Amino acid sequence: MDQQQFKIGMSVSTKLLITISLLLATPIFFINISAISLFRNDKKIYIYDSQATTAVLTGREFVSYLDSGLSTLKLVVGTADLSGPLAQQTKNTIDFYLNNQHALIGVELFGLDTATNTFNRVHQQFLPNALAAMVTTPEKIAIEPASVLAAIPELTKRGYYFRNISKEGQPAMLSITFADLTHPPAKGPAPIAVGYVSLQHFSADSSSLNRFTVADRSGAILFHSNERMLFSDQSVAQDSIFQEALISSVSAGAKEYLTPKGVRTLGSFYKPGLELVALSQIDYDEAMRATYTLTEKFIVLGLASLGIMIMLGLFFSRRVTAPLNRLFMATAQVSSGNFKINLPISSRDEIGALTASFVAMSHKISDLVQGTADKVRVDQELEIVKTVQQNLFPPGKIQNDQLLLVNHYQSAAECGGDWLGYFRTVHRHTLIVADATGHGLPSALMTASARGCFSVLEKLVTDNRFELNPSDMLAVANRVVFDSGQGKIMMTAAVFVFDFSTHIVSFSSAAQNPPWLFRSATDGLKQMSLIATGPRLGEAPEIATPYEIKQMPFQKNDTIFFYTDGLLEGKNKGGVQYGKKQARKVIEEAISLEPEPLINSIMADFMTHNAGKKLDDDVTLGVLRVLA
Repeated sequence: MDQQQFKIGMSVSTKLLITISLLLATPIFFINISAISLFRNDKKIYIYDSQATTAVLTGREFVSYLDSGLSTLKLVVGTADLSGPLAQQTKNTIDFYLNNQHALIGVELFGLDTATNTFNRVHQQFLPNALAAMVTTPEKIAIEPASVLAAIPELTKRGYYFRNISKEGQPAMLSITFADLTHPPAKGPAPIAVGYVSLQHFSADSSSLNRFTVADRSGAILFHSNERMLFSDQSVAQDSIFQEALISSVSAGAKEYLTPKGVRTLGSFYKPGLELVALSQIDYDEAMRATYTLTEKFIVLGLASLGIMIMLGLFFSRRVTAPLNRLFMATAQVSSGNFKINLPISSRDEIGALTASFVAMSHKISDLVQGTADKVRVDQELEIVKTVQQNLFPPGKIQNDQLLLVNHYQSAAECGGDWLGYFRTVHRHTLIVADATGHGLPSALMTASARGCFSVLEKLVTDNRFELNPSDMLAVANRVVFDSGQGKIMMTAAVFVFDFSTHIVSFSSAAQNPPWLFRSATDGLKQMSLIATGPRLGEAPEIATPYEIKQMPFQKNDTIFFYTDGLLEGKNKGGVQYGKKQARKVIEEAISLEPEPLINSIMADFMTHNAGKKLDDDVTLGVLRVLA
């Protein structure tokens, strides 16, 4: 297209201004969002913590009063003999019990005729000082005998029954009913004791924001910090936090939920005992009111900062784009055929360098073309090296009458430093696993040297000119690797000789990861590691001591898993290694599969862990299944 026909849609200065504004606005936006989110989360944690403290402390105090009251009522019931008129000594004893405890302000004793299921009040005793302090009378507090009838199912089941008997205009009260109906007396009515507990002692938060509740398992409210709820017959049975407390196996918890009326709420629960539930609740909007105010301030501050930055960006963009405008006019002259252009260099920066190199650009084109051709040639050569290296590996699947071997190789670069080799001599099968330090072309060349070394050893063994000995094979390979790498590139390796005439595997290792042998047994799957010690190949021309030879018996259906460190040490984007634990877990889950799907399962799980990230190191896997 002719340059004079090209129409500029948006100038560089405008784009630069927009870019600067976005670059500045983005961190401001994310900082504001992060700060607000952090503050809200911190606020929520603080609320949960304070709610839990309230629920635990007040719940324990509440149950402490009830436990103390129950203990007193048990003494009263144990003392009472209703086979005849209540003796004065018994009344004095009840009065003594009442005056030497702190939970109850009064006690009533009822007799239950189990034959007719009727009640009658036998005795009533209240603490005068407590009644005077509460400005009330026994008549206003005491329950009717008929009310005790409703407690019979709970008394039969648990022996005790709690009921909120608070009334409008009267002090908040709770009744405790106790009886042992599972062992009624041989003669006379069964004694039932009712104790009265003042709820004015409790220190629960009674503000309009944080609501504290104690309820029984049915959801009936025994105590509420809001008097309107305390004096009503409402239930918390439908509240999500209460239902969570009933089914929870722990004694305390917290959650955010919606009330039956659809109000977003933060709540905590605590189960203090006696099958009661203590709840602490607060409306989400009330709890987060401070965060809403902070959000508004952050928005105003962010907008003000953005406005200032836009003005600074406008000034800066004009200063930067002035030389670009001159360069643009120069390109218009070049397009018209005028290559003799002298532009003033007004700055010692990238734009000045661009202006200075404008004339010399055509001379660089030829160099770039030649460089591109060279790169294509190098890439083609690397592809050839990759193909050659793949041919160094045995076939992906080897099966004969004695074993089934499946291997998989995946390089971290165009070519890598892992290698797995195999050869057979009658009833002996030799498997070699090697891993050169690093990856890429140098490591690939080292694996080629190792492959050549073991090919020669295979020939010597076949011609009976070399004893099939893992330690000696590693010693020879050590000299080859040292001569090839001159101590700069080392290699870990291990040689395994499976002798099917004795069913013994002999092996030596040069610091290579030990393979795992899996064997099915009557008591489950057993896993053993084939561990041998020895230095890496190539550290010195000669080893100080021979490589250690280990032996282990193997049997039909054994599965041996070979691997290089690229599997276990492969990290995901978060820097977490794949590790032995995960590898063994996948193998144990898929051990019943054939070797090929077993390897596929491991690689699929490993690549999922890697999450599309470039491999950190080459990965070589091998699974050997014993068939005979």
